[in-house]
Amino acid sequence: MRKNETPRPDAQKIGKFDILRVLGTGAQSVVYLAHDAHLQREVAIKSPHLEGRDETRKQALMDAARTVSNCAISTLCRSSTPARRRPAQDGKKDIFDVALTRGADILISDIRDPKISGHIPEWFGKTVAAETFILFPLVIKNAPVGLIYADKQRAGELVIPENVLSMLRALRNQAVLAIKQSR
Repeated sequence: MRKNETPRPDAQKIGKFDILRVLGTGAQSVVYLAHDAHLQREVAIKSPHLEGRDETRKQALMDAARTVSNCAISTLCRSSTPARRRPAQDGKKDIFDVALTRGADILISDIRDPKISGHIPEWFGKTVAAETFILFPLVIKNAPVGLIYADKQRAGELVIPENVLSMLRALRNQAVLAIKQSR
């Protein structure tokens, strides 16, 4: 498939995903809109351009992909309207509020850490069995539109080398670009 060619939905697949169209193309990769028939939802799939890359760069891209795929949850949430936030408990902002309002990438190594535990919302402890997680907010024109979230069950398990973290940030930036282009 050529760079700007839009695939026919019935003609292209990446694994179990049916490719619907190209969302965006950049120097490093192409992002597709695809359909997951099993979960009955649309997903974005980033496919890096590996040809012509040196082995070190290819390995860095693969390390980033493995880091995300080894997480218990890896989700991109998208809203067509700005996120509506609940009032903070006891006047404290929870960690999700902080990530979204400041546009800050946040890695929590241990939710039980006394410096952090007061900022973890009550619903999180009741619904998610993870002691460590990372947040990459998706912000367009100072408005939060989504969040990439990945976690591991035990504290300290989510260790991300700097070169892989850089690749994950690039992935987030491409997701933001794809959302902008789809509007």
